[in-house]
Amino acid sequence: MVYYPQGFCFPVEVGNVTSDHSRIFENDEEFGGIRQVRNVPLSVLFRNQRRGGKRAKKMICSYGLSNLWEQFITLTFAQKSKENPNGINRYDPFEAKEKFDLFYRHCKRLFPDCKILAVWEYHKRVDEYGARALHFHVLASGLKFPLKPHTDKEGNLIYTKAGNPLFELTDKDWPFGLTTLALLPLDGRDNPRVVNYIIKYCTKFYKADEDGKVSKHEETDTYGAHRYFHSRNLECMEREVLKIPDDEVFRIAAENDYVVYKAKENIVVFRKYEV
Repeated sequence: MVYYPQGFCFPVEVGNVTSDHSRIFENDEEFGGIRQVRNVPLSVLFRNQRRGGKRAKKMICSYGLSNLWEQFITLTFAQKSKENPNGINRYDPFEAKEKFDLFYRHCKRLFPDCKILAVWEYHKRVDEYGARALHFHVLASGLKFPLKPHTDKEGNLIYTKAGNPLFELTDKDWPFGLTTLALLPLDGRDNPRVVNYIIKYCTKFYKADEDGKVSKHEETDTYGAHRYFHSRNLECMEREVLKIPDDEVFRIAAENDYVVYKAKENIVVFRKYEV
């Protein structure tokens, strides 16, 4: 629950303002790529792109917290070579997303009622040309694939930070590289933690400074970038805006077991923690 102490002010003229919602860029087949079809100030373009990143985070949170997840899966790609003909060019985002689409179709064909929410992330390490490989983080439920233990080179089991054993998908279900799979508690108590974990990946990227040091940055202005994927059968939480007296906010929060998570001058965020 989010409370805005300062309220909102709308100019009277807002009801008579018309805006142009046509696309700024479009895919032109004759032109052979993306071309600009409407001139706008760069500040407007960057603002819209940043808003897109924020909307993606909100939607991932909405889908993630509205569904019960059973598995947390990481899908990586092996580089194609003579020794590994099933690999791909893992530095090509189009090919990587195409292989993920094959995996999604494979899941839906075997388990039609399964639920999937995925984000993709670029590796920190770059190749000789400065490109970064891609991998996927997936929340899933309803998948009944056979699993094998995830072990190190000496055959020892590998565990998560929470002490739970890690597993892998078989090569039949994911032939393109390595995988890890963690089973999540069926009571949903880990849902907020894993959802917060994948949210940070939808806008994370790495950038090198003048000295060549690579660090993590928050990227919210890639035009038209799809930042997440979800199956169509997911539940999504509804948002409701209420106008109530200021002195009633904390009373309503307390009565519904919400506690203050973050408080600033212009915003107070309440969260409800399951016992």
